[in-house]
Amino acid sequence: MTFQANTKAGICFIFNHPFPHQITVLRRLYKDRFTKILFLVPFHLDSSDDDVVTVYSGAFNFDSIVVQAKREIKAKFADCSHVLFVHNDLLLSGRFDEGSVETLLGLKNEQAYISEIRKISGPVYQWVWLTRLCYKFKFPMDSLFGTGSEKARQYLPSIESINQKCLVGGFDPSPSYLTRDLERIDGMYAGRFIDEQLFAGGNHLDEHGRFMFSHPLFSGYSDIFCVPYKALDEWLHVLGTLSAMDIFPEISIPTSLVWVFGRVSTAEKLGLRTSILWQDRYLADKISWVIERLEAGEAYIHPVKYEQYSEEEYGQLMLNLDRSSAH
Repeated sequence: MTFQANTKAGICFIFNHPFPHQITVLRRLYKDRFTKILFLVPFHLDSSDDDVVTVYSGAFNFDSIVVQAKREIKAKFADCSHVLFVHNDLLLSGRFDEGSVETLLGLKNEQAYISEIRKISGPVYQWVWLTRLCYKFKFPMDSLFGTGSEKARQYLPSIESINQKCLVGGFDPSPSYLTRDLERIDGMYAGRFIDEQLFAGGNHLDEHGRFMFSHPLFSGYSDIFCVPYKALDEWLHVLGTLSAMDIFPEISIPTSLVWVFGRVSTAEKLGLRTSILWQDRYLADKISWVIERLEAGEAYIHPVKYEQYSEEEYGQLMLNLDRSSAH
């Protein structure tokens, strides 16, 4: 595969956990598709490779991993039009290379991309990170659940700017809210304690019984997203501020994309077929299942368990990626 001199997109791999042996595997899978590659690896002790950045953060704060590597990301991808962020266990089909990312992910007119995105508004106990959000966003000085980042919100974009971006992108600009959800409360970690603090007394609720936020907030699967390099500084500032507030990454990343870019492409909007496993994630332990998904036209697959595969199976995977690159 040959590339034009002007690189279109670079790829940046985010590791939630330190799996340095996967760096070699990922180089093998992507070196012929992307000329600019960077690996962000927590707690990595070997600093001899100039394409590996050591970061200090965990899986619940992988947005911080990106922010910590701001200088290296800017330097590595300075001649790229876009930076594609991908988690180490998400596999892109062979259709993706540095020249096709912009078209495949609908990135015209300086749009961003994320696999999915939805407005946060509704029952609080359906997702543990929503209960945490209440404290992180509204009560940063709470000694048990807060972060101490009481000044962070003043560095976020103005409400006027956020509303304008939402309208441009077709998103609801009204403030997000959460409602009491007693049916799910006992299935939530510390649910009764949190409910007593936030909802039972009504002190933090509006006249409709809603826990209101000051901003429109968004959530979505965030193991793959892409941003235009031109706006990298602005976006990293917003993401970094939300990260300092300890907002969960699957809220901070989609929220920052809407607030900065407005127009955000998603797999649904583009008609991309993907395989994102949660309850049935062990299916991906078998490379035959992964290859079947690629042959079925899936754009990307998660999670892919590279450590489970033999050298012969890697050969099969490489052959399939080469075949799919022709489509």
